[in-house]
Amino acid sequence: MLDYGLMAEHMPANVALILQPHEATTARVYFGCTEEQKERYLEGLMTGRLIGCTASTEPDVGSDPRGIKTTVTEDGDELVIKGRKQWISNSTVCDFRERPAARSTRMAPTSLRVCWST
Repeated sequence: MLDYGLMAEHMPANVALILQPHEATTARVYFGCTEEQKERYLEGLMTGRLIGCTASTEPDVGSDPRGIKTTVTEDGDELVIKGRKQWISNSTVCDFRERPAARSTRMAPTSLRVCWST
């Protein structure tokens, strides 16, 4: 991550801003996904073969992760995601989306990142 930050400092601002959504998704895969998901997506994201994006901004909430209203519940072997997202950079060209959601369980809600390919 430090190497990326140093590299971004030397890029024109518009180039660094274009790369940020992809870089953030790649970092979240590395730090927050299962080993199977890392194996499936990480190499492609790091080499540029896959383009990533993060769907974190919501209507009435913005990008504050503490206010996430999108929920994910387990239904057998599947996850059911309910909610709305907006202003998703790279959404029209991405191969991979990462969507933060609140897990609905009997326990207190916890943050959960759901990783999948489009």
